[in-house]
Amino acid sequence: MGATLAGVLVRIVQSLAGRGRGIGPVRRVVAFDVRTRLLKKPSIVTIGEHSKIIAYPDETNAPMAGYRNPPNPFQMNVWKRHLVPGDLFVDIGANIGIYTIYAADIGASVIACEPDPRNYARLVENVEFNGYEVQTLNVAVADRPGTLRLTQGLDSLNHLLLSEAEEGMNGPATRSKRSTTPHPHPRFFGRPGTRCSAPTSTAT
Repeated sequence: MGATLAGVLVRIVQSLAGRGRGIGPVRRVVAFDVRTRLLKKPSIVTIGEHSKIIAYPDETNAPMAGYRNPPNPFQMNVWKRHLVPGDLFVDIGANIGIYTIYAADIGASVIACEPDPRNYARLVENVEFNGYEVQTLNVAVADRPGTLRLTQGLDSLNHLLLSEAEEGMNGPATRSKRSTTPHPHPRFFGRPGTRCSAPTSTAT
């Protein structure tokens, strides 16, 4: 119980860094922890100015959005200053779509790539939940088209495997220029070092 309380206090302090002072960040952290961590129920959390995502229990990335908005303030506030409506935002390794939804909320055109089937389904769910016209691709992005071996079912901890003997899945890989169409104002963002993203469809 003490460890749980300490964790909540740490998350309250972290949320204050992204939301400013006041009772709002405290309420947000407590409400998310009670509903999603303790009661194991999904929460609807705000992303950006106008958007929301569905956060399910036991997801590794969803709590970031549950605790503060924006979830990664140091990165995402930079995007907010530099992205303008109509810019192209490419999210490589989109996971459940936190960055994708934030960029779409700003008004950017978004292409989101995510290779893991479960993560991809969650990405599409969050895009459709907001009614955004985001191009979602269930593929990996690499330096050449082909097939990559990836871990599966590890949420945001999925990664590239170097051996066919390791347990995982084979997923299609594409070069970034094959995943996008010409755009007058492309802006490429993603997690540092990420080369994986992932079934070709468009969520509307």
